[in-house]
Amino acid sequence: MTWGWPSAPCGEMLNCNGGCSACNLPREQDATFFGTGASWLGVSACPHPKVVGDNVVFSEGWEVAPVSNKSVMLSGIALASMHLDSIIINHRSAADGPQWLRVSLKLELAGTSAVVHEGPITGEFDALSLRDLGCAVVTEGMAMGGFQVVLQAFGGNGGAWELDEVRVVAAPCVQDITTGVQDLNMDRSRTRSPRFDLLGRPAPNDAAPGFYIDAQRRVIVR
Repeated sequence: MTWGWPSAPCGEMLNCNGGCSACNLPREQDATFFGTGASWLGVSACPHPKVVGDNVVFSEGWEVAPVSNKSVMLSGIALASMHLDSIIINHRSAADGPQWLRVSLKLELAGTSAVVHEGPITGEFDALSLRDLGCAVVTEGMAMGGFQVVLQAFGGNGGAWELDEVRVVAAPCVQDITTGVQDLNMDRSRTRSPRFDLLGRPAPNDAAPGFYIDAQRRVIVR
């Protein structure tokens, strides 16, 4: 699913006095894996055109250090357990804007968030790619599961942070994988293993009759 804030009407719009209106819902979703509108908490957010039909969201009001009451929250719902293969964030800092980005992830909507990235923001649009982030599991007795991504920009001098797109790539979680190792229950009494004479030297297959020792230290009479 992709949050891209296009210039198209939808059920949840992001508006501001000095910019455009943009759809605040993700696209590229299906009946079993879909997202909710982005929540802009404690900051002012305003979409501006990047190209025809596509907007960048300028957000202002970020602090020198991350604070819990200022963030962007993106949530997804899964009707089956889904592995988050990657989260891709395309963003940049405007003049005097935030210099750092913290990304936190919650794999259960009722759980707690964990920081999965904290790194610098450049002045050019850059795609940050976070990979192999674990499974958003539908727990037993629940009708659905989900995840939540929290973005926190910080460290600037009052300028804007520009968010162009957030894309989440997922696939069904693979469970109960078999190793295919059949040797664990093999009847070793029927296998042919190397033999050694009583002095520990390898014995050829056509060795003379006598006493030998196999690899499991069992005595073999030939």
